[in-house]
Amino acid sequence: MIDPIELNDKTFTKDVLDKTTFFQIAEAGAMGEGGGIVFVTENGTVFHANYCYGDLKWETLQRAFPVIDQCEFGITHSEVPEGWVYENLGMGNHLIVRRDRYDGFAKLSSKCSSMGELYQKWLDFAAEQAPASEAEIRLVKGDITKITDVEAIVNAANRSLLGGGGVDGAIHRAAGPKLLEECRGLHGCETGEAKITGAYNLPCKYVIHTVGPIWGGGKRNEEKLLANCYRNSLQTAVDNKIRTIAFPSISTGVYSYPLEEAAAVAVRTVDMFIKDNPGELDLVEWVLFDHRTYDAYDRALDQLRAKKS
Repeated sequence: MIDPIELNDKTFTKDVLDKTTFFQIAEAGAMGEGGGIVFVTENGTVFHANYCYGDLKWETLQRAFPVIDQCEFGITHSEVPEGWVYENLGMGNHLIVRRDRYDGFAKLSSKCSSMGELYQKWLDFAAEQAPASEAEIRLVKGDITKITDVEAIVNAANRSLLGGGGVDGAIHRAAGPKLLEECRGLHGCETGEAKITGAYNLPCKYVIHTVGPIWGGGKRNEEKLLANCYRNSLQTAVDNKIRTIAFPSISTGVYSYPLEEAAAVAVRTVDMFIKDNPGELDLVEWVLFDHRTYDAYDRALDQLRAKKS
């Protein structure tokens, strides 16, 4: 068992180091704005960081990886663990890389003209080595027009896209008249398809409009069309670099799709899309207004998880 590496009050022991690609140490004052650390694991998580060099800004790092902890720079023990390679990069910068990753990092180093460019390429390289994390699927009981934790919400629209009742009407009212104005330019939407607009006065950035099937007894391709609503909405999100999205329960209101069947189609289709598109989404949630609908989706998710286990 190697000695742990201590970073302020954060201690990284061998089980963490075994899952780590690299970390970079920059001495306090060497970068003009204090020192910093990047500690990137195989699954793309930065455990400890407070500043990055040059043109690799803190916001860039936050977009690249979720940051669990931020604290001031400090190292109380920095012996290089077995299986790692140390390099002094000059200007107070040091790099410690896993030996089995060293060749990849070394090749990148010879092609970069600045430290900022080099750090960005290292982050990209580490992310490429990491297995894609699976998107979170969850349920929320509430009003979809007030959700603040996603970039896009899905509107269960009618084919005109010009507003209606239920969720459709609520979204148009909350977004304001500019949403209707933009929707007029989309010239409608076919059942199962999806189109995107801005969100205007809503707390999210985008609205993805999809048209669910009207229930006709299950003999009019309703299941396929409902699955298409979810699949095409998610594909629209991915195409527009949207990583977090919220759905209502599509077609179970005035379109009368049986709730239990609709929930099963919804969770199955979303789960399959996430498997087919690893690393493209971070969060897919359903925002459900009443207990009955929430319970139906909760049961559908439980059944899906039971089949996986």
